[in-house]
Amino acid sequence: MKLSFYNFIEEIKKINFIEKKAYIAVGVSGGVDSLSLIFLLSKYAKLKNFKIIALIVDHQIRHNSSLESKKVSRYLNNLKIKNKILTKKRNITKTKIQENARKFRLNLIEDYCYKNKIIHLFFAHHLEDNIETYILRKAAGSDLVGLNSIKPISIYKNIVILRPLLNFSKKSIIEFAKKSNINWFEDPSNYKTSFSRVQVRLLIKKNNYIKNRTIKELKEIKKINKHYNEMIDYNFALAVRFIDNKKIIIDKKIFVNFPYEIAYRVLIKSVIHLKKFDKKFRYHKLTAIYKDLLLKIGVFQSQKTKFESTASKILIF
Repeated sequence: MKLSFYNFIEEIKKINFIEKKAYIAVGVSGGVDSLSLIFLLSKYAKLKNFKIIALIVDHQIRHNSSLESKKVSRYLNNLKIKNKILTKKRNITKTKIQENARKFRLNLIEDYCYKNKIIHLFFAHHLEDNIETYILRKAAGSDLVGLNSIKPISIYKNIVILRPLLNFSKKSIIEFAKKSNINWFEDPSNYKTSFSRVQVRLLIKKNNYIKNRTIKELKEIKKINKHYNEMIDYNFALAVRFIDNKKIIIDKKIFVNFPYEIAYRVLIKSVIHLKKFDKKFRYHKLTAIYKDLLLKIGVFQSQKTKFESTASKILIF
């Protein structure tokens, strides 16, 4: 799909997310993707009369990262787009630099939104980002949920995270940026072939067959995942007898008859509800909890979440 203001608005309409006089934030790195996104959203914000802020993260990994952040900020100031540089001293390990830097940036931006009561946060992930994520997760042996890759809408800490560029290719974004006279900055780490993501990026850039086959696979996975999630939601509703923000009561007789995969996902869904998408929670540890709930009577705990198993019910709090 070609990126244009009209096509962008059509994608926004699909999301149908923003209330009147909303305050939205956009993660901006200075690359062509995020600058195109803030350009489009700032134009849209004027039409819809809501506030917008660009959030720039100075991760301080490279010696000139502070200078780069200030350049992006000045450029946005020239466009009369409100922006803020976020920074926090933190040691990022030399292994998995890209992954850790990405997590650090995400957490810093989300924390700012949470503290400033911003409930809509935009990121500029595009089609190739989704393809790369799918290939990397497939190689790592991800399950069906993981292979669903990047979602257009997700929620974390009551913040709605939106990615309206997922159906647009990198090529179409660059073409739009050039046509709109957007001046972007190149991140040198995007060309370091020591990073696995960069290797995958170069592979799909050179090989259209792999790219097109992966797009087809990803579409099929999303269809399957939709039905899978509907099945989990149905069984969750079937088993839950009471739910609020502090506790969930599950009918044990129904729960113990679930296949392991469904029971495990019901537990994950319960914890996500109570913990408000706590990214620090290690969901794989629920496997041991599941076995205890199935075979024992008593109270069990995993990462400050308690599970009480009686003869007739399971209480999660």
